[in-house]
Amino acid sequence: MIDALTQKDIDSLLQGAAPAAPKKQTAEVVPYNFLRPPRISKDRRSILEAIHARFALAVQSLFSSRLRIPTDVVCTAEQATFAEFILSIGNPCAAYVFNHGLPGGGQGVVDFSTDVAYFAIDRLFGGPGDGAMPNRPLTQLERVVMRGMAERLLNELTEAWVEHLPFAPEVTNFESTPDTLQIANHEDNVLVANMEIRAGQFSGLMTVCLPLLALENFLGDKTAAVV
Repeated sequence: MIDALTQKDIDSLLQGAAPAAPKKQTAEVVPYNFLRPPRISKDRRSILEAIHARFALAVQSLFSSRLRIPTDVVCTAEQATFAEFILSIGNPCAAYVFNHGLPGGGQGVVDFSTDVAYFAIDRLFGGPGDGAMPNRPLTQLERVVMRGMAERLLNELTEAWVEHLPFAPEVTNFESTPDTLQIANHEDNVLVANMEIRAGQFSGLMTVCLPLLALENFLGDKTAAVV
């Protein structure tokens, strides 16, 4: 079907000129990241920020009471691949693998980092926590001590998510080498909660890593929360 000519086109034809070609609309090209697709929507991100703000306050209270020192915790969450998470943590690490207990099964990781772990261990045993931190894997006794902290921290994680997902975490094993962590394929997308721990002169970083597949019900849910 021929488009109707405008009066301007008719005047141009009468004057011997060809009618102006209609302008083509240029489509906006947006790069697509196949390794990190945009799975977390804007409204889910705002809820995630609120969840991790509650989690940070709970961890702050936990560390302050258990380590007997005022502690500040700042938590930020980001989407990454599992390979990127592995590269971001120290070697040796102080990582506790846990079953998250969500439908479908799967695991997550809490990595205290050796800095945070040795600071906490020194404080738990009555020390000042201001000595030089050893650069070695945790001993068996140190792992048992920090496992208790990991379990308390996962209880706080459960409470932070209680309105959205029914977490029931259970620590299964400890890893001191990042490359031995196998909770996901390297190309899988994960949610990483980075937690900066500040207490007195000490500052260190710990992380909680969860596969995005475990959060599928939350990421796709636009309405009801889990009761």
